[in-house]
Amino acid sequence: MQVALTDLVEVQPYDPFSQGASSYLGQVDVEVGFAGTRKTTDVPYDQDELASAVIQVGLHHIIPP
Repeated sequence: MQVALTDLVEVQPYDPFSQGASSYLGQVDVEVGFAGTRKTTDVPYDQDELASAVIQVGLHHIIPP
């Protein structure tokens, strides 16, 4: 699923425990890209630093299956 900044997205509340008390997120695959194709760079990002930033931002977010 790809979502751009200009896309409208419908959301609804999610109860993670509606399927049982032991509901948890086991794994997430995240793909990061540039919003505009003209703003790319040839300099590679530090993957460990990027992973740390994503973990800090998403630490308290619940992502439904």
